[in-house]
Amino acid sequence: MVSLDHFANHFLAQQLLDAFGNEVEVVPILLEEDKMIDVRDLNLIVCSSKIIVEKIEKKVNKNIPIIPVRRSINLNKLSELVSLDTGEKVLLVSNHLYAAEETISHLRKIGVDHIDFIPYYPGSGVKALDIAVTTGGSHLVPEGVKNIIDIGIRVIDISSIVEIFIKLNLPMENLSLISAKYTKEMIRLTKYNSETNKILKAMFEVTNDGIAALDVSGNIFFCNQQFAEYLGYKHSQMISKNIVEVIMDRAIIDIILESSHRSNEFLEIKN
Repeated sequence: MVSLDHFANHFLAQQLLDAFGNEVEVVPILLEEDKMIDVRDLNLIVCSSKIIVEKIEKKVNKNIPIIPVRRSINLNKLSELVSLDTGEKVLLVSNHLYAAEETISHLRKIGVDHIDFIPYYPGSGVKALDIAVTTGGSHLVPEGVKNIIDIGIRVIDISSIVEIFIKLNLPMENLSLISAKYTKEMIRLTKYNSETNKILKAMFEVTNDGIAALDVSGNIFFCNQQFAEYLGYKHSQMISKNIVEVIMDRAIIDIILESSHRSNEFLEIKN
């Protein structure tokens, strides 16, 4: 297990050990500029990012397969991040520009898109802000940052675990056991997200504002009681309806379904 960072190196090595148990021996190796990598007793090199594959190839003395792992955000630690104000400027701290941009991309894909992330890595020259977010890189955060939100080192994705399994020609009957471990973890994370959603729904129900969430086609997949009452419907009638079925005003529908971002607009519905 090769990476640029000491903390990530041991975390990812431990994750592989947890996944494969006694099937493999995992050797943590830190990639250093002035040292070759001794691969005499190794069957495979797994590295933390595809950005370092070329560097590794120059440091090995025999032909050996190299797998850069795909990594995903640890969902357990997102609550503090989600609570930040919309438009807040925040440093996203990592050990390399590529890693910082990849983390920003992952966060946006899972819905954390209300924050203005600015990539930061040692030597980038980016000035410190009040808040920094990092995936296990608190030691890389520049001086002057008042609030550090560490959401934990990004975990190895199940697809990479399967790829490693196949590359090492491990017994196929053991693959189901490894998949089961990951499935169990995903269920646990889903349960966590479900609990978070329950809390959010409870908050939405006690407000006097009518709130609804739509998909890209305008179908309502969540609304609170107040929203339904304002429009003269029962709450049970609202879910799965399209917004055009409950709001007949063309101007409002155009704004709701328009692809460009719109906010802070006041419109009237039935007075």
